[in-house]
Amino acid sequence: MAFPASGEGDTFGKAETARIAPDVAIGLTGDAARLMADFAQRFPSSPATADGGIVLPPLTVEFKATPRGLAAQIDPGCFAADLYDRLCAAHLCDGLPVIPPTAERVSAMLAFTDLEPEHALVSELPPSGASITVRSLAVNAVMAGCRSEYFPILITAFQAIADPAYRAYQGAITTLKDRQP
Repeated sequence: MAFPASGEGDTFGKAETARIAPDVAIGLTGDAARLMADFAQRFPSSPATADGGIVLPPLTVEFKATPRGLAAQIDPGCFAADLYDRLCAAHLCDGLPVIPPTAERVSAMLAFTDLEPEHALVSELPPSGASITVRSLAVNAVMAGCRSEYFPILITAFQAIADPAYRAYQGAITTLKDRQP
């Protein structure tokens, strides 16, 4: 649950930071297997499947009788809203609108690269240790509304992030101590 920051000037956000600091410290220093087990227990309703897919809610259709027979009325907005609510509830989105990552949309994104879908662009990124594959990048790009023809730019960006000179690991675990006044 998100809490809006309170306070002004030098006190802005300090109470909220103090409230979550112990959880952040445990997340950064705790046993990874234990953290993942705790996450799975806390968010059991994740729509993600074992093969990395996402289970989408079923599309409901209303039928009504017309002089020509039965007619279906489909509300794609309801489908998108249901998907968005499920992704937010499972903490799989950032709160911004989501385009459903259908197999067709992800395939269209992958058509703009000759890299294998399971190729890791960034391996074992902390704190979760998960890898960013070409497929996972494509899925997230679709959900964010990225156009397929822009996908090569995203791949290039993530290849740059994977370069040791970028120090992605440090960026994922940077502390306030590193801040300059």
